[in-house]
Amino acid sequence: RYKNWYGVAAKYSGVTTPDDLKGAYIAQLNTMKRSAVLQMFRQMERVEGKPWMQSLLGTWDFSEFILYGAFVEYAMQGQGHFIPPKLLCHSSWYHDIDNAAQLVAFIEQVDHDQVAVHIQSNLKIDSETYRHLIK
Repeated sequence: RYKNWYGVAAKYSGVTTPDDLKGAYIAQLNTMKRSAVLQMFRQMERVEGKPWMQSLLGTWDFSEFILYGAFVEYAMQGQGHFIPPKLLCHSSWYHDIDNAAQLVAFIEQVDHDQVAVHIQSNLKIDSETYRHLIK
């Protein structure tokens, strides 16, 4: 169903097809500028001819991160936004972590320029197991 998220984002970003969207846009450290969100809402209202909230409430599948990211990248051409060259948060989403040893290896891979660590709660590893590893 996540592919539908890109379809909605393409529609409101002026992109011909969802396949033209190249960014993933979902990350742990996302920020949104109020002025850009309001601009995005106005665009949604132009496309739909009704209030933006009615459009979103009538949509089963959308991602706020993909919607905003695609809008900023394509409709706004990134204007007024900083898009880092790599993720600023070291995330467990991209690692197989089944035990404490794998968790230690994951923590040891944090790059010096990453400012946060994300450990998914569904790993079923008690936070006391790794609290001392994060400094």
